[in-house]
Amino acid sequence: MKVGFSVSYNALFIGDDVYPLRIAGDVLQTYWIIKYLRKNFDIEFGGLSPKNDINHLFFFFLSFFSSELDFSIGFNPNFYNFLYYNIYNSSSLFVRLFSGNSVFRRVFLFFDTLKFIKKNRIFIYNFKEKFLKKGRIKYIIVNSETEKREFLNFLSLLNLDVGNIDFYVIYNPIDYEEIDYLMNNSSYLDFKDFRRIYGIPESYALFIGRFDRIKNINNFVVEYKKKKINKEFPLVILGSDQEYDQQYYNTLTEISNNGVILINVNRLNVSYNGKDRYFFLRKLSLEFIKNSLFVVLPSLVESFGFVGLEAMYMNKPLVITKNSPYGEIFHEYVGKSIKLIDPLNLNLSLNLFSFDKYIFMNEYVRNNFGIDKIAYKYLEVWKKYAGN
Repeated sequence: MKVGFSVSYNALFIGDDVYPLRIAGDVLQTYWIIKYLRKNFDIEFGGLSPKNDINHLFFFFLSFFSSELDFSIGFNPNFYNFLYYNIYNSSSLFVRLFSGNSVFRRVFLFFDTLKFIKKNRIFIYNFKEKFLKKGRIKYIIVNSETEKREFLNFLSLLNLDVGNIDFYVIYNPIDYEEIDYLMNNSSYLDFKDFRRIYGIPESYALFIGRFDRIKNINNFVVEYKKKKINKEFPLVILGSDQEYDQQYYNTLTEISNNGVILINVNRLNVSYNGKDRYFFLRKLSLEFIKNSLFVVLPSLVESFGFVGLEAMYMNKPLVITKNSPYGEIFHEYVGKSIKLIDPLNLNLSLNLFSFDKYIFMNEYVRNNFGIDKIAYKYLEVWKKYAGN
């Protein structure tokens, strides 16, 4: 069986081995699924070629559908709220001035939504005429019912009908074998030495993610310090600055003090390349999770993110935005192992970070979200649409 695929930013290397050229949620999802299926099944994978002969997209990118492509596909939107991701950014002076006011945010989002539709009208038209009407989109795989609802709402807003397309809900995977391997292998990183060099305290809360506005970390830090929670639980912020949002990173550096520690992996003195660099960064993030008290993800929007899954696999409490599918997927653990917060109305308190009813999650995550189960579900879909 052969499956052609594409993932955003050509971020996956396929050859004698497969590994990510960059680390992001959609890339990890693609990497783990393809690595597992290549190892355990007779499947040939190929990336986007000059013939554009792909079967599956691991992302939703409107401009992609403007190309003169002549094939049928399925795809993952990798999508929670597409408008937030494409509109809400630091390039707007309005957002910079009123980023702390939830009413202004919603008003801004409404009017910018109209501008977004106007700006992308050609792409939207091509998506509708070349793919939807011609029946060239065979199926869509979403990572939660929440994502399905939001994606359908988005398409409805664009006056697009996908009623004849098959939908599958397949949760995001976790490659627990890779995690276990990295946690038992010290060759990629001496975390004790790293901790000493960068002054990481023994006990700390942890944020991991890109340094851009959608992650909402600046607003979280301001509230965290205002309520003096940093005095009780120092906060470590681990991530990478983004070329498109340097102003946001600069602001973050200015407020990172007094129990708030910022670590930018792009500024570390590390010379690893390729696969070694990937495993170094993965090991680093996993060690930070393992040694943390709890993990916080206060994003304005959050898809079925891998940091949350990894935190639960490593039995760490999770404080995550309610604008995510976690409340849907793990509803029986909310208030116990997981706390939900409103990213537009942060009202933090020490009590929020108390987990006296915590339930260990590692076996549950392994049994329900392990790459062996999730990858096989993708294989079943691909067999149905791409052939044997």
